[in-house]
Amino acid sequence: MREVARKARQEFVNEITSMGGTMPYLLLILLGLALGHTGEAAILALGYALTLSIVIGIKIFYFKPRPEPIAYRSFYGKMWASSFPSLHAMRTFMLAMLLGTWSGSWKAHAILLVLASLVAWSRVKLGKHDWVDVTAGGAMGIIVGLALRPL
Repeated sequence: MREVARKARQEFVNEITSMGGTMPYLLLILLGLALGHTGEAAILALGYALTLSIVIGIKIFYFKPRPEPIAYRSFYGKMWASSFPSLHAMRTFMLAMLLGTWSGSWKAHAILLVLASLVAWSRVKLGKHDWVDVTAGGAMGIIVGLALRPL
């Protein structure tokens, strides 16, 4: 019974962390396009490109091993073996800022920020990042989200 509970908790954490991945983000962009919200979809695409560019730019010049180190044998592999900053945290906090603003509801904004915090927590729980990585990523995501809001 304990093993079942442990596996269920692990699956929950995996599901939470996947909310910060590329696929949900791209689905939001496609949904925006399908619903005729081309301006918002373009801002989301720009946000995606900016957050990815910032993380790659930092990881090119600064390597910090993950809490559970990843072996690498190439330049590309070394970038993804580096933990600072957390792209998942950056992307989800940026998304929370944009969607929260567009919703016009402080309650929706608060819920989105809680979800972004859960994604950051999940990255630490999974051993992909430590708190410095997700805090820095989250702060950068908030800044990018604030910068994109007026667009």
